[in-house]
Amino acid sequence: WVFAGASLLGAVLGLGLHHLKKLTIGQYVLLDMSILIAPFIAVYFKNIFVIIPLMMLSIGFWRFRRIIYQEHLLKKYETTYKATMISAMEMSENISTLWVPILTTTAIGALGVFNGFGAIAVAIGVLLLPYSYFVRRVFK
Repeated sequence: WVFAGASLLGAVLGLGLHHLKKLTIGQYVLLDMSILIAPFIAVYFKNIFVIIPLMMLSIGFWRFRRIIYQEHLLKKYETTYKATMISAMEMSENISTLWVPILTTTAIGALGVFNGFGAIAVAIGVLLLPYSYFVRRVFK
């Protein structure tokens, strides 16, 4: 029921997608990373009543998160190679589907579930700074 609820939540949140398009790229990156890191922090603190809603929010947000990045990308780079740019973005996202599960299961296997998720939250927090800087530089 968590995934079904997340899907419904994502559909409802999608109705307000036009509001997210008004955010600057820096603001959107901060929102995106905050939603990504929140469930990991919640698992570390072992509160199921916080974990479930944050997981649902994260999964629901995942449905449309790349749309805003694509919007900023296509506005910034007026080019005839728009399809190539979106394909490159999709390919880099697909590459992440390879290493993220390996990293996650390794952290959980080595540290346990709660500490593993805590370590992942710290890693995401550390990576947020260079990622935010890079995205801002690209979209300047």
